[in-house]
Amino acid sequence: MSSERTVAVIHDAEFNHKVIVYWQVVYSFVLLCTLVGVVLIPFIWLFGQGIGRRILDAQECKLTTEALEFRAGILFKREATVPLDKITDLGLRQGPVMRYFGITALAIETAGQSTAGARLQVMGVNDPRAFREMVLDQKDIFRRQAQGPSSGGASPAAESSTSTEQIALLTEIRDALRRIEAQGRPE
Repeated sequence: MSSERTVAVIHDAEFNHKVIVYWQVVYSFVLLCTLVGVVLIPFIWLFGQGIGRRILDAQECKLTTEALEFRAGILFKREATVPLDKITDLGLRQGPVMRYFGITALAIETAGQSTAGARLQVMGVNDPRAFREMVLDQKDIFRRQAQGPSSGGASPAAESSTSTEQIALLTEIRDALRRIEAQGRPE
């Protein structure tokens, strides 16, 4: 008997096209801060919409039954697959300019992350709060399925022996504490 699981796509995130104008504003501000970059600002506004649209169309963020998959890039491609059981936090980040454009960044943090900050940041997902809840709900479902059919834990016989062992250990600890207290009391 094979124990193959089917990995199905639960939700394919859509992106807010306002992120393109946000990128244009941010890059223009950065170029404005440099004397040489000021010359490039008109190019950002002439070609930014077309390039931004291609970049946004190349982005893909999918929630599957077992992971969160992200793909992006035109020239420099980037792919990331984050298993649901490794996700420790899904944060929503929004600065003042992002808030003005109605854009939110979804920051995915994982267990065992070696660098500071989020392992993956996805900007411009439509309805990020609903997408975040969807991911967290699927993470809970995946965790329950990984625990097996008896989500209550061990079998009744194993629970009985475990609880008997725990009671014996707790009794031992209580008796040891009583002896320690008795030694510390003045007579």
